[in-house]
Amino acid sequence: MSDIDLSNHRVVDAHCHPFEESSKVMSEDELAFIADQLSGFSNTAFLVPPEILDQYRRAQLVEKKKLDEEYGISACEADLRLHAQNIVLYKTMTHELARFLDCPPNSMDILQARNRRSANYRDYLRQIFDDARIDVLNVDDGYSELAVRHAIPTIDLEHFQTYVPARVARTTRVEPLFQKSLDASSRFDEMESDFISSLEHAVRRQGAVAFKCVIAYRSGLCVRKTRVEEAKKDFRKYKSKRSRSPSRDRPVLKNLRNYLIWNAVRKSVDLNVPFLFHTGVGDVDIRLGECNPTCLWDMLVDEDLRRARVVLVHAGYPYVSEAAFLTSILPNVYLDLSILVPMAGVNPARIAEVLEMAPLTKVMYASDHALPETYWLSAKVAKKMLGDALGKMVDAEFLNEDEAYQAAELVLSGNAKRLYKL
Repeated sequence: MSDIDLSNHRVVDAHCHPFEESSKVMSEDELAFIADQLSGFSNTAFLVPPEILDQYRRAQLVEKKKLDEEYGISACEADLRLHAQNIVLYKTMTHELARFLDCPPNSMDILQARNRRSANYRDYLRQIFDDARIDVLNVDDGYSELAVRHAIPTIDLEHFQTYVPARVARTTRVEPLFQKSLDASSRFDEMESDFISSLEHAVRRQGAVAFKCVIAYRSGLCVRKTRVEEAKKDFRKYKSKRSRSPSRDRPVLKNLRNYLIWNAVRKSVDLNVPFLFHTGVGDVDIRLGECNPTCLWDMLVDEDLRRARVVLVHAGYPYVSEAAFLTSILPNVYLDLSILVPMAGVNPARIAEVLEMAPLTKVMYASDHALPETYWLSAKVAKKMLGDALGKMVDAEFLNEDEAYQAAELVLSGNAKRLYKL
């Protein structure tokens, strides 16, 4: 097979998440957490009520032991971690980190070598970013709206920029803005105005280069044009006392979400920034029946929104062909390869499936990760998988070698630079 070596290509991570500087020292639990992050689907809260988990994690030893005996939390977590540590990607990370750190490929040796190397954390970050050739991070600036309710602070991207050896761009997640406006307003028109103003502030004052939406987790991707009267009914439902219930019982507010997201996409046109939608599978709270990117069809082809530049995050995985098809026929649609790479990274045919239909100028590399080691691993795996996919296209005489390297440059950095004006 033709050897398309992309190891020295520079990378723009078109969609990722920030990490705290406190990650300088990694514990055994934090190293094990990487397995959860790489698997993407381990979720103790699927088996143990979230409120019990919160109580368990805050409890003192005696109460913790009692909760564990009643709910079997530690056994559940150990079982899920065992599965996560036995996915191929986690084993790939173990071998790659062992090579990078020059140590045996087992978790304790890797942890010790990593913490010795990261004693000078900023130098360690420079080494790991340089090794993967990561130049730019396009970072999601918020957590979910549930974090707003629990007053969980987000990571300050201004401070993040001081210790990360790459340029940092901001993508603003709309759900926290939606939640803040919803909770702070007593009237529907007040909420709507505050929400739109917060979008303007994100771009004009905070320099956001895009918006991101996870409505696939909340009410699904069938985002229909909604009459204001229906949205107001949901607003009143939320504001009524009987609806202010625990998170798992809160109303979905589908009409209100559809109305506001539709208007947010319209606003992205006015502000001249792309709009990212989570598409495809995710954690266990995904609306599985409505996460196929084709569910967005009505919005994507609506005459009012055709000027919006929409990015299908995660390439719709596992609905990869559908995402590639939409990207091919609709001028306003792009996609990124996060989840597809690295979680499905053992199969370069997945990337080829995208490239056989989607224009090479509309496909972007992204990791969707939130640790330096997983940024690094994702970039390393992506280059190998992309090189393998392009090499097969050269062998089949669909591309020549120069065209393959040009395509790699577009996917790994050029397309994101152009779309997000980086």
